[in-house]
Amino acid sequence: MDATRRLVEELQALVPDTIVKTAIEFALARHEGQMRLDGEPHVNHTIRVGIAAARYALGNKPKLAADLAICGVLHDTLEDTPTTDEELASLFGKEVARTVRALSHVEEEEPESEYYARVRAGGLMAVLIKRYDRLDNFASLVGAPKKFQRKVLRLQRAALPIWREMDPEGYDLIEAAIMENERRLGIGA
Repeated sequence: MDATRRLVEELQALVPDTIVKTAIEFALARHEGQMRLDGEPHVNHTIRVGIAAARYALGNKPKLAADLAICGVLHDTLEDTPTTDEELASLFGKEVARTVRALSHVEEEEPESEYYARVRAGGLMAVLIKRYDRLDNFASLVGAPKKFQRKVLRLQRAALPIWREMDPEGYDLIEAAIMENERRLGIGA
């Protein structure tokens, strides 16, 4: 729990709004007991996404810092917990609920093109959260089984044209993360 506590403190220092604290507490409760493939608590991932999005906002779009932090922290709640759209809208507002819905897969094997079209239609906040979600997922691939790593990298390399169109500003970051993971695994592009 020390890593989780450090992440919570870091996000609260970046964006000390009460509503961000409420979102963190909500995510901690909803993701309790959920673990990632590498054994890390899943909520650490969502908080890191909130931190990355808040950092981006503070440097580029300060008025969005709280909403981006909240959406980052909550981005997996509809997909991975019994949370409803109505709960999110009631607690955090309709825009947050709409953004989190745009980031949620309809089904596990949903085609990337359909998923990314929904993310793009979700607007700037959805695209930014997806960027930082994907980058954090790439960073944590190291602890996953090799077969899973290869599958993810193959799918994401195929989705690069979609990324270029959906998030031109973040495209280079996504491409670099794919290339770094491919290099680490000895996969040729």
